[in-house]
Amino acid sequence: RRTDYEALLASFPGTIAVVDQSGHYLFVNQELADLLGRPATDILGRHVSEILGPEQATRMISEFPRLNAGEVITDTVEVLSGDSKAVISLRLNRLAGPPRSDGQRYYSFGVDISDILKGQARSHFLNQMSHEIRTPMNAIIGLTQAALDTELTAQQQDYLGKVKFAGHALMELLDDVLDLGKIEAGKLEIETVPFYLHDTLDSTTGMLAGLTQKKRLSLQWSCAPEVPRQMLGDPKRLRQVLINLLSNALKFTDTGGIEVKVTLRSGSTDPLWLHFAVHDTGLGMTETQLAEVFKPFVQADASISRRFGG
Repeated sequence: RRTDYEALLASFPGTIAVVDQSGHYLFVNQELADLLGRPATDILGRHVSEILGPEQATRMISEFPRLNAGEVITDTVEVLSGDSKAVISLRLNRLAGPPRSDGQRYYSFGVDISDILKGQARSHFLNQMSHEIRTPMNAIIGLTQAALDTELTAQQQDYLGKVKFAGHALMELLDDVLDLGKIEAGKLEIETVPFYLHDTLDSTTGMLAGLTQKKRLSLQWSCAPEVPRQMLGDPKRLRQVLINLLSNALKFTDTGGIEVKVTLRSGSTDPLWLHFAVHDTGLGMTETQLAEVFKPFVQADASISRRFGG
């Protein structure tokens, strides 16, 4: 039975302490000793104030009457670890069984929730940032539409139309940022809506027309004859992927051009598998570099990042 108890204590993913009615440590598990950065033998017998400080000691001891009445107290406390790192711990305190002849004892369990709170803080920041950016973006889109309603040359109409579309694409990007939590949780949903593939390809390449003209590059797309014009899918996600691939191709191409080719991979109805290929006349990649291409934050050649910005 002792072996079972020791195994249970060792498997608990948090800190455990037993404190007597005067506030002295009677037991600490290895997790708590590691957190505080001192051996367990250096904690046992010491007063809580010596280990956690007078403020937390006063707070803990003041709860003893409530614990004696059978209440279980949960709260969060900030603990300074042995390496001076602030750790937020979800704490649960309760009475340690019935009254004893040698005085009352109390259990204190703790779980590190620092990473959870950081995730919440990040989500809050992303939400705030999104709303802050949406305000000027709505103004840009609205004023662009107002300009489109005036008398303009065909070229001005074309430029402003692309500005408006790019503004909407940026708004979609903000939605993508807010989807980060869903992606991490594996709950990102892919839409299934009717769309015209040619229109999606046209608008996507149109967004990058300014950059291609500036570098004097060609940017074209083509679809094999057997590829249907209308289909069901998620044009937003498709456009997101294509823009990433095309932007990268543009960055590493100085002369020539870029082409998107769409061919039918398999199927003629549902499901339909298409193959999208982005060809460019830029630097290209070796077989070794290609093996690393889908690893996050890996630069194929660190030396070229100084020229191309990563």
